[in-house]
Amino acid sequence: KHGHCLVPLKDGQDPALSYWVIRTRGLYKRYNLGKPSTMTAERIDKLNSIDFVWDANEAVWMGRFKELLDFKSCNGHCDVPRRYPPNQKLAKWVKVQREQYRQYTTDRPNYLTEHRIGMLQSAGFNFVEKKERTKNSISKNKHRSASTKNSTDGNKKRSWESWFQKLVDFREKHGHCLVPLKDGQDPALSYWVIRTRGLYKRYNLGKPSTMTAERIDKLNSIDFVWDANEAVWMGRFKELLDFKSCNGHCDVPRRYPPNQKLAKWVKVQREQYRQYTTDRPNYLTEHRIGMLQSAGFNFVEKKERTKNSISKNKHRSASTKNST
Repeated sequence: KHGHCLVPLKDGQDPALSYWVIRTRGLYKRYNLGKPSTMTAERIDKLNSIDFVWDANEAVWMGRFKELLDFKSCNGHCDVPRRYPPNQKLAKWVKVQREQYRQYTTDRPNYLTEHRIGMLQSAGFNFVEKKERTKNSISKNKHRSASTKNSTDGNKKRSWESWFQKLVDFREKHGHCLVPLKDGQDPALSYWVIRTRGLYKRYNLGKPSTMTAERIDKLNSIDFVWDANEAVWMGRFKELLDFKSCNGHCDVPRRYPPNQKLAKWVKVQREQYRQYTTDRPNYLTEHRIGMLQSAGFNFVEKKERTKNSISKNKHRSASTKNST
């Protein structure tokens, strides 16, 4: 009827079908992770035979990307206006890609992968809106003349070396380079660190950047944290292992005064896993899932597991009674 298997979240004719599709994707992920699942190789083959969409987010993204290429073939550029009646969904998607790229370059959570960035760049997509580019160009010209005038004044701007030295001082004091978003002593240092990570990403993507191999080596020599999110996650994971070594399990209670941040982190991992198994946006990777599983972490809270166990036993006895 529709020519594809990308069932929308709420299908007009049969809403239950969309939820069955979401559950099927979740079971497929569990199957690949070696977890209990009703998914089988035979069912996978049958679903593949009708081009079942295993990753809805990727399918939707690729669909919009194709629409972007079609727009470019007709207009000669990728600057889809914010208001574009022929395809308003594409206009919104383009806006989201730019927002996600800003998140990516400032080392904040985002759904944009390097593969997607590469595809957009190869299509000639500009991550800065045309109106903003024009505005920046005028502003740069004004500042260029002003900066030429003030270039001899060494106190106007800190050099890269002076910022690097401030980071060295921070490391000597705290034992690490993981500067919080707002450092009490010097808030500007945290933003310099964020900007440095963004410049490093641009450098690796082959985009214009003031980052150099020499600077990278200097930053590596003091154990600079290139991926803050990963560093924080690994820190919490280590705390989880410490909790297990003391308690014999990974069931950190919701209220845990000795380390409330760990309790919150554990709650978030379970929430993210639910997102992951229902094919919704999440930050949980298969590598992280594997690490948590190897530590004996259960993605279902203990209270919920007990409740499910009692419910299963009740249904089991009821079904046994009815079967006779």
